[in-house]
Amino acid sequence: MFNCDKEPNADATKVFGLLKYYDEPLWNECTNHNKLSVIAYVFTIKSDHGLSEANYDKIIKWARNILPEGTKLK
Repeated sequence: MFNCDKEPNADATKVFGLLKYYDEPLWNECTNHNKLSVIAYVFTIKSDHGLSEANYDKIIKWARNILPEGTKLK
């Protein structure tokens, strides 16, 4: 049975920290996407269509250029 009284181990703490970081909205007024949803969606496109890492990087670079100033997609 899962014991919620214990503190998470170092690996779990790191994962929870990353999830919290990627749960931020892309920019302050953005309410429908966060960093994780965008990265996951683009990665799904990459996988579904067999795109190379270079193509994935080009898509992310393009997205950064069209998003508003102050976007948190890195």
